[in-house]
Amino acid sequence: MALDFLFVVIGLTVLLTGARLVVRSALLIATSFGMSRVLVGSTIVAFGTSAPELVISMTASLGDSDGLGVGNVIGSNVANVALVLGMAAVVSPMVVDRRLLRWEIPVLFAATVTVLLAGTDGELARWEGLMLFVVGLGGFVIVSFLLAPESPVLISEEDKTPKTLSPYLDKTLTNGCLLIVGLACLALGAAVVVQGATGVAERLGLSDLAIGVTVVAVGTSLPEIATTVIAALRREHEIAIASAVGSNIFNLLGVLGLTALVAPLNFDQSLYQFEMIALGLSSLVLFPIVALHTRSLVDRREGLLLLSAYVIFLGLILDRA
Repeated sequence: MALDFLFVVIGLTVLLTGARLVVRSALLIATSFGMSRVLVGSTIVAFGTSAPELVISMTASLGDSDGLGVGNVIGSNVANVALVLGMAAVVSPMVVDRRLLRWEIPVLFAATVTVLLAGTDGELARWEGLMLFVVGLGGFVIVSFLLAPESPVLISEEDKTPKTLSPYLDKTLTNGCLLIVGLACLALGAAVVVQGATGVAERLGLSDLAIGVTVVAVGTSLPEIATTVIAALRREHEIAIASAVGSNIFNLLGVLGLTALVAPLNFDQSLYQFEMIALGLSSLVLFPIVALHTRSLVDRREGLLLLSAYVIFLGLILDRA
């Protein structure tokens, strides 16, 4: 068992290293072309930090561990709201951009409802995966860019004049290489994590689903935690919240969609007794938290409530396991 735990630790370490490279290089490439902070957070950063979930779910599905792949997405989405946003709000109360309430959060809720309904027959088929990935995620990205065609990211704070793109373009090749290295680390780390997590599950008598929802989900959410907390400390609230919301959208539409497109995903119907309900609530709770404040502020009290809810969620998952 010690060797299995070592695999999990090594795999997650490689995953996090890869995620850091992916996020950093993708963010530099994106901002060099003047994308807005909300757009960068909900797409580039969010997709980068969700890359571990994609590789783990894909690897688990191809290895006949559907429970681990599905559980990883469910646990990661719950963690991104309750754990990630909770921690960030405790560190620094966050003002939410109203665009998130008008676009990204409704899309997340719609994606959650779609996945909940699609899984009721016990399987996410290839055609459903195609719809989620191409229509759902593709539509989200296209509309997101149309809603924010330009931004003042490259505007100098001193003179408010646009900076030239040439210094950034000179570094595009380097950042592109770092992006490839990061993706390679994600693939390697995911394979090691799945192997170790499956071994731990067998020896402790826990299901793949329980391991996916807890250990692996928290581990793959560490990039979101680091990104969101650091952004909150720097008062980059747009990136902090948008990255968590965008990551959940990508998990549902991109990770589950692409995984099901490669190999149909089996949904254990026992998920609807608790885990899928928690997934739905994690999306629904964002509406009152954001909308009930005139300044759309996620304060420390709400952060503590979210963290408490996550502790209860973990306790119930382990009890069910």
